[in-house]
Amino acid sequence: MRHLTKFLLVAAVSAAWACGAINNELDLAPSNAGHDDMSSSSILDSPPAEFESIVGPVDETRATPVTEPSADRKIIKEGDIRFRSDDVRKTRATIDRAVAECSGYISNDNHGEENGRTDYHLTIRVPAENFDLLLDRICSTVDKLDGKSVNARDVTEEYIDLEARIITKKELEERFIELLRRSGSMEEALKVEREIGDLRTEIESLEGRLNYMESRIAYSTLAITYYNRVEVKTEKTGFGFGGKFFDALSSGWHVLLWIVIGMAHLWPFVLLGVALALALWYIIRRNRRRKQ
Repeated sequence: MRHLTKFLLVAAVSAAWACGAINNELDLAPSNAGHDDMSSSSILDSPPAEFESIVGPVDETRATPVTEPSADRKIIKEGDIRFRSDDVRKTRATIDRAVAECSGYISNDNHGEENGRTDYHLTIRVPAENFDLLLDRICSTVDKLDGKSVNARDVTEEYIDLEARIITKKELEERFIELLRRSGSMEEALKVEREIGDLRTEIESLEGRLNYMESRIAYSTLAITYYNRVEVKTEKTGFGFGGKFFDALSSGWHVLLWIVIGMAHLWPFVLLGVALALALWYIIRRNRRRKQ
């Protein structure tokens, strides 16, 4: 049990120490690198020599990715264009042809109608090196753009930070696995397995974020919206006396029906009025008989 406690302490310190080396190498802000291990960075400045025989020294060159500061920048590029089309079929054929020539694909396709206008929305994923080519080919077929925007976001530091954190946590996971092999009791083995499970969850989460970022970097996104305004045609006709006369008869009949329906809503008052009228008639008749 004492060896397990010592190992957990040194493993946490080793992770924080490796993250400190990453910060110095890449000149990143401390708040970005090793964010998950900051809670253990204030325990000790360096691993005690008496524990190095248990976990071994930290390999700083392994935990620090070797990259040039200005080489292989990681850029996520996105664009958005909007225009009017006089022939939506021709426009769609042109877009499909340009996407195929640029080795891209359409990830989202939908359209909707509103106020006499049909809007078509396309989301295109294209290899980053072909993004500008695709954008130029589509824009060259449009007479006038209603709107155009292109955004390029540099995520190099975030990408390197994720890589470094994954390497550090995998190194820590390997040390826990080694400790699991040397555990002497079931209680120690269960504690180490829990630590390995937590580390594996964190590693998979970081790897998922890294894979998503790599997908966004490798394939740029272009959103296209084009629309076609439909003119509503109305036919001019004469006065049409016969049609209007029968329409008036039909309308009058419907008015009469609504009056009957309205009176049906007032049936309690009608019933009360009838009862009052009968009572008044009975009183008047009785008074006349008395006078006679």
